[in-house]
Amino acid sequence: MDLPNSWFIGDNIGDVEAEQSAGYKSILIAQGNQSQLQMSRLGIADYILVNLSIAAQVIITAS
Repeated sequence: MDLPNSWFIGDNIGDVEAEQSAGYKSILIAQGNQSQLQMSRLGIADYILVNLSIAAQVIITAS
């Protein structure tokens, strides 16, 4: 597996933290949870997005 070129998409901070420590690029799908947004501003996720469609666009553009 090519970890530096792999992506992980999660909907909570715990998912994203675990996968980021493994070397994946991470996307947090924000669902209006303020604590998640505050945590993500600390650099826990590479991207904070509102849905999977936008996440797919980011991955395609970044590749």
